[in-house]
Amino acid sequence: MGGLSVATLVVSFFAGLVAVVLGVFALRQNWVRGTRGNGLAWTGIIIGAVLGVAQTGIMLLLFRLLSAASV
Repeated sequence: MGGLSVATLVVSFFAGLVAVVLGVFALRQNWVRGTRGNGLAWTGIIIGAVLGVAQTGIMLLLFRLLSAASV
């Protein structure tokens, strides 16, 4: 199993965009080397993308609320 695949899954809970990039590299590495771990890489990509979008939405909402409160 590829180390990047495991790293993708772990990082996906903390940094969405980084997990997506790592996941793409992990898929490529698994394909070139013929190693296992594609499921972990895909799971990390999906979780990272979903949480990344959620984090961005929360940040935009907080920014809007804080800027409205200061006016």
